[in-house]
Amino acid sequence: MRVLLLEDNPSDAYLTRRSVIQALPDCLIDLATNVKSAKQNLEQTVYDIALLDIRLPDGYGFEVLEKIVAEDLKIPVIMLTGTGDEETAISVLRAGASDYVIKGPGYTSKLPEIIQFALQSYREKLHERSELIHVLYIEHNQVDIDLTTRHLKQYAPFIQLTIVYSAYDALNILRHEKNKEKFSVILLDYRLTDSDAFDFVKTVRQEYCIELPIIMITGHGSEEIAVQAMKIGVNDYLSKSGNYLLRLPTGIINAHQTYILKRKQLELIESERKYRLLAENAADVIFVLDMEFNYQYISPAVKRLRGYEPEEVLRQKMSDVLTPSSIEKAYEVFRAMMASINQAVDKSKIVRILELEMIRKDGSTVWTEVKTSLILDDNGNASGILGVTRDISVRKQTMDELRKLTRAIEQSPVSVVITDLNGSIEYANPKFSEITGYSLEESKGCNPRILKTGYTRDEEYKKLWEQITSGGEWRGEFQNKRKDGSTYWENAIISPIRNSLGEITHFVAVKEDVTEKKQIMNELIIQKEHAEESDRLKTAFIQNISHEIRTPLNAIVGFSSILANSDVPNEKRKEFIKIIENSNDQLLSIISGIINIATLESGIDKIIEKETDLNNVMRNVYAQLKSSKKTPDLVFDPPVLPAKKILLITDPVKLMQVLVNLVGNALKFTSKGYVKFGYSIQDNIVKFFVEDTGIGIPNDMQDLIFQRFRQLDNSSTRKYGGTGLGLALSKGYVSLLGGKISLVSEPGKGSYFSFTIPYKPVLSHGSGHEDIIGQVPRLKTILVAEDELNSYYYIHQLLTMHENRVVRASNGLDAINRCKESLPDLVLMDIKMPVMDGLEATRIIRESHPGLPVIALTAFALEADKKLIMETGFDGFIEKPVKPDKLFEVMMKVLNNIT
Repeated sequence: MRVLLLEDNPSDAYLTRRSVIQALPDCLIDLATNVKSAKQNLEQTVYDIALLDIRLPDGYGFEVLEKIVAEDLKIPVIMLTGTGDEETAISVLRAGASDYVIKGPGYTSKLPEIIQFALQSYREKLHERSELIHVLYIEHNQVDIDLTTRHLKQYAPFIQLTIVYSAYDALNILRHEKNKEKFSVILLDYRLTDSDAFDFVKTVRQEYCIELPIIMITGHGSEEIAVQAMKIGVNDYLSKSGNYLLRLPTGIINAHQTYILKRKQLELIESERKYRLLAENAADVIFVLDMEFNYQYISPAVKRLRGYEPEEVLRQKMSDVLTPSSIEKAYEVFRAMMASINQAVDKSKIVRILELEMIRKDGSTVWTEVKTSLILDDNGNASGILGVTRDISVRKQTMDELRKLTRAIEQSPVSVVITDLNGSIEYANPKFSEITGYSLEESKGCNPRILKTGYTRDEEYKKLWEQITSGGEWRGEFQNKRKDGSTYWENAIISPIRNSLGEITHFVAVKEDVTEKKQIMNELIIQKEHAEESDRLKTAFIQNISHEIRTPLNAIVGFSSILANSDVPNEKRKEFIKIIENSNDQLLSIISGIINIATLESGIDKIIEKETDLNNVMRNVYAQLKSSKKTPDLVFDPPVLPAKKILLITDPVKLMQVLVNLVGNALKFTSKGYVKFGYSIQDNIVKFFVEDTGIGIPNDMQDLIFQRFRQLDNSSTRKYGGTGLGLALSKGYVSLLGGKISLVSEPGKGSYFSFTIPYKPVLSHGSGHEDIIGQVPRLKTILVAEDELNSYYYIHQLLTMHENRVVRASNGLDAINRCKESLPDLVLMDIKMPVMDGLEATRIIRESHPGLPVIALTAFALEADKKLIMETGFDGFIEKPVKPDKLFEVMMKVLNNIT
């Protein structure tokens, strides 16, 4: 393989050469550093492929590409560019390049594969170009020329037009003998500027004797003109109306194929005529055998049949003439003839015809038809056998082919129907009966219209009939009806059957049931649309989540680096710490949302029901969100919650998460007015609602926003933040809680979200426990099992600040040993650690220290994980990141035996 590389950058040239040679070690690469030298190389050397940089010191790689295309050098071209914009890509491909490569990081590793693909694609293009249909197009109207050229270039590039503007120019071209063979079809407008179209056709047909198919185009659509055109030799007639341009490629293809087929048929007819003439003048082989089956006479025609002279055959035995299987057949027939002599009234009429395989002089065999009769003496006794031998090799082969074709049609997976000129069915293969439910006997004599459903318009059937009766082929689809009334789709090809005179005698339809294929295609289109929509949503989500995560992370990293400076005033330090804490909460909320939606969709997430005070949940929601935004007003409905507890059994964590999501969304999308939320209990159902005076939600988005990643605005310039997971999560949680969520909204006026859960009242409950939040344990020995040094150091600082003694274990096994040595009052146990995890370590510690309280420290924050950990034997649960208040609260509950 020889490669032309146009590249002025030494570094890029070296990388490109190395990559190509490593993948294609036998290739030769000629490097040109400017446009001039590249053009010179093309004039001196034949290349298999060219790699051209776009920008060069003395010009552009486009100039070299133009030279390759203009001179038809048959070289695939790959353009190398430093920019990857769409405009550049379109430009290079339109100019004739096979592909283009952006010179980005790692681009050289892709070059070998791109080169192989370009070579293969280019070979396929060359093959397509070798099968072009060349059309002589006579048209004076430039608008029609432009429309036709553009349409064929886009939809039928294999149809190449040679455009002339007058009949005179066309006749000058066709006058030369070589041009007659150049074109496949003549396409002319009925309105010619310098001649009558009919005179032009007569000149082409009668004076020039050109049989090329002619298609006439007119804007009139007159049937009289069409009939007149057909009479003088026009093959097809198209009216410039409706979908004329869509029909034009098919018309050209049909005219070309019909012409080729007709020419082949004429050639075949001529061949058959010569063969028939030869066969009629050829003498059959005549022979005489005695009763011992020895030759007594053989005619000279045997020389042509078997290659032997007659004298040679007379000395041959039957085993020299026939193959073993044919000898047995011949002897059996001859014996049967002899046995029938006594029973025959007219012995001269004892005749047998059989097929025998004979051996030729060159060792090959030939199939023959042998007609034998008895030679009788004067007394009526058989004295010999008279035979006439005819070569039937061609006939036998034809019959074998006919049997194959018959079996092929009978066993065909598609329907084959043959009708007479009136459209009445004469034959239908078994597949037709299988698909339609009509047997051959039922369908014979019927018109295929028994299958009509009314879906296809009568105009289409009329066009079909006109097409096939004029000798053309029709292709299309039908929605048909079976005998039982069910419908199905068929892809059909209907064409005329002609006799040896070229007359149409029948029509044949080959039809394939494409019902399932169409269903699959429709499903694939729907799946493709869903996949594309999913990809768009995922892309928007990734961009969105990147922004949402980086924003609080930027504050955490930025203000943490500022706090490292000891010169920061104390007031500012407190302000920065508060910002870091808020950003940390925001980041945790985002991560929790992603984890929650993943566990919800995977089916891992479960509800954990317990006694819950509805009023307390509502107060917590209010307290959590009231401080998050000053406007609009956040209010209860009713305005004041009753002091008494409203207790029921539900999952308070998920219930509060739904309320926080809905109220938080309402606050985010409401700039003025109010956000109101509350609940009511009726008929064993608790109905919660969140009402706002915000921007509202369009009708077409009210179902979509409950899908994951969906937001009203997914653009990079969107006004409102968020991950797009809140409503999907809320809908999933409400479903888990046994309820439904609904929405009523109007853009510009606000939204009303509501959801229900079952009301499972608490019949009785015990007294509450002492409030110990804010208390801090002191003067205790606490074992902290934590493998991460930074996490341990943080907890160590929290505990030692309150005069606690802290002992560290770096893994589960170490924790077991430290318990024996230090006898701690409390163990804070990480769950995931090397050597031995916290679950196994706690089980062993329980065996030797049964009363020792153990609190789990873990990043596993799912409710199912918490439940599993507590069932393992832990006294308490603290999820990471650890907050001081939460740590001390749980420690005090555990140390005071509060459950």
